[in-house]
Amino acid sequence: MASDLTTMVETRTIGGAITPKSVVTSGHGLAVANNMMYSHSATFYDTRTGTLAATVADDVDLSTFGFPEFPGRTKGAPVEAAWSPDGRYAYVSNYVMSGPNHRDSAQDFCGPENGYVDSFVYRIDTQKSFAVDQVIRVGAVPKYLTVTPDGRTLLVNNWCSWTMSVIDLATGRQVKQIPLPKNPRGMVVLPDSKTAYVAAFSTPNIYRVDLDAGTYTLFAHVGQAARHITMSPDAKFLYVVSSRANHVTKVDRDTGVVLATTPTEREPRTMAISPDGKALYVVDHWANVAQKIRTSDMRVIQTVKTFANPIGVSYDSVTGTVWIANYSGRIQVFDDTSPAAAASSAAPDATN
Repeated sequence: MASDLTTMVETRTIGGAITPKSVVTSGHGLAVANNMMYSHSATFYDTRTGTLAATVADDVDLSTFGFPEFPGRTKGAPVEAAWSPDGRYAYVSNYVMSGPNHRDSAQDFCGPENGYVDSFVYRIDTQKSFAVDQVIRVGAVPKYLTVTPDGRTLLVNNWCSWTMSVIDLATGRQVKQIPLPKNPRGMVVLPDSKTAYVAAFSTPNIYRVDLDAGTYTLFAHVGQAARHITMSPDAKFLYVVSSRANHVTKVDRDTGVVLATTPTEREPRTMAISPDGKALYVVDHWANVAQKIRTSDMRVIQTVKTFANPIGVSYDSVTGTVWIANYSGRIQVFDDTSPAAAASSAAPDATN
C-alpha cells in the first residue's frame, strides 16, 4: 500500500545501555544505532525481531590498522553510519578520538582555525564477527557520511574541517578532501555518483558538489540551520530539514527552486523517506514527536509521540517499519503498513 495511505503504529521499544545519536537501517535486515560519547558503542539489531544482534565497542588499537603514532587503546564517539550496498559493512563516523597521543577535544561550534585533529571512520563487518576490521583517517569531527550509489566511494562530511573526505572503498584510503562551507552535515548523491548535495548547518543553504572537480556551488536557500537532506527515489526532488527555522523544504533538484515549505514542531533534526517516495518521516528534537509528511502536497498527515529528544530516524524496507532513535536512551519501532482507516493507535508494551 502506498505510504501516504498508511498510519504509523508503535510496535516495539528497545532499551538497554544505549544513548542513540542515530539509527540507520541497512535494507538487508539490520539496523545500527550509534551511541556516541555516553555509551561508546554501536549496537546492531535484527529489524524483523527487534532483538540485539551485537554490541561493538568504539575502542580500538589504531597502531594495528597502520597508525603507529597511536599505540594502545583509543576510544571513539560514534555519530552516524552508512551501509555498503550489499548490507555487509557499516561505516561509522567518530566525533572525536581519545587515548594515547590524542588531544581529547572537539565541539559543535568550530572551524578549521580551531586546529582540531583528524578523526577516524570505522568499518564494521556484520557478516563475520561484528568487529571493526578497517579504520580510515578523515577530517576533524566527521559527522554525516554516505556511500555513493555505485558502491565505490565513501563520502564523509567533516564538521570542524569544513571539508568532505572522499574515500576509495577498494583501498580504504582517503584520496582527497573537498573544501565546503561552514559545518557541513547532511548530504545526498545523484544516481550517477558524480554529484552531491550538502547541507551546511551554519548557513541557510544547500550546495551542489562536483565530486570529480572537487568544487561546490550554491544551489538553494532553504532556511536557517540546514541540517539534513533526503532525495526522492526518482531524484527529482530534494527535501531539506532546517532545524532553527523549524521547517522542511521541498526543492526542485534540477533548478534549486523551492516548491513548498512545511512547518514542523520544535527543532527538526533528521528525516527519512519511504521507498515509494510518498512520505517523509521527521523527528522534532525538542518537541518529543515525529511527524509524517505527504510529499505530494507537503502536508503533515500524522504526528506521534516519542521519548525525550528524538534525533535519528530510518525506514526499514524489509519490514515496512520506521525506526526512531531517542537520545535519552530508547529506540522506537513503528509499523507503517496498516491502512490509515484501520490502524490502531494502541502500542503494545514490548521492550527488549
